[in-house]
Amino acid sequence: MPVGVKYPGSSMPPGLVPYVVCASFCTELYLKCLVLLEGKSYELLHSYRKLFDALEADTQASINKIFDDLCIIDPHPAGIKEDLDAVLTDTSNAFVSWRYLYEKDPCDPPSNRLILTLRKQILKQRPELMQLLEALNDPKPVT
Repeated sequence: MPVGVKYPGSSMPPGLVPYVVCASFCTELYLKCLVLLEGKSYELLHSYRKLFDALEADTQASINKIFDDLCIIDPHPAGIKEDLDAVLTDTSNAFVSWRYLYEKDPCDPPSNRLILTLRKQILKQRPELMQLLEALNDPKPVT
């Protein structure tokens, strides 16, 4: 079981599993979106590692840079060096692992930093989507 997930009595805090499942699915969808933005298709899979590896080298390099920049701006509180390759590998099957938690111990949960990195990459490739996000975040009252 991932470090920090096991609590006294082997129970997890309420809401943790649904949060991790949703965050895992979000990470997977962002990666699939990036694959599609490159005009490619993907197999029916949930592996972050395989989806990331399907991206063009320049997209991978851009994602690495965004991730590293976020690590500098907001370092891990425990001083742990975060590495994109390790995050992708350690959390690669998080969606399936946490969605079917009752079947076996889960892998590490997805990184919030990874989710933000992928979102930034999508907006870098498709800046017009920012207008849509702004509209969704600032809904006009219904009259």
